[in-house]
Amino acid sequence: MVSVGEQSAVLTLKTALRDLAAVEEWLTGAAAEYGDPSVPVFQLVCRWVDDPERHFGEDVVCGVREGQFLIQVGAATRIPLHVDRDGPVVAPAPGGLELMSFGAVPVGAGVWLLEPSLNIPGQLHAFVVLVDVPAPAPWQRQIITPAGQGRS
Repeated sequence: MVSVGEQSAVLTLKTALRDLAAVEEWLTGAAAEYGDPSVPVFQLVCRWVDDPERHFGEDVVCGVREGQFLIQVGAATRIPLHVDRDGPVVAPAPGGLELMSFGAVPVGAGVWLLEPSLNIPGQLHAFVVLVDVPAPAPWQRQIITPAGQGRS
């Protein structure tokens, strides 16, 4: 079982979970130790695929389906998210602010970090890294000019 106790906190933050079995093991261990799998935070690595709902492999995947960005964690768990090209978007809500969409920060070629962390109370809390994202990423601003109308 993956340890999520205080002594292993530094090591587990360095451990990126990218396959379904490791994520399930982490969440089971977190639920057993803390009573709630969303109490400790882990790093979730999602590999970009063309259609996340049609991927049947063992890794956590993400992608766009019918215009909606999804993280697919197993056959039954789809997490739809909005990603904004200008960063996280929040709106006033009773008792504070509500996250309307995540921001995406480029880390390297095809690698993006979502901000803020993904926190689904009672289910999981993770820093999300997207890998193998196509260029340009779907949330990147595209500037298209007519031929011959570029900047001088």
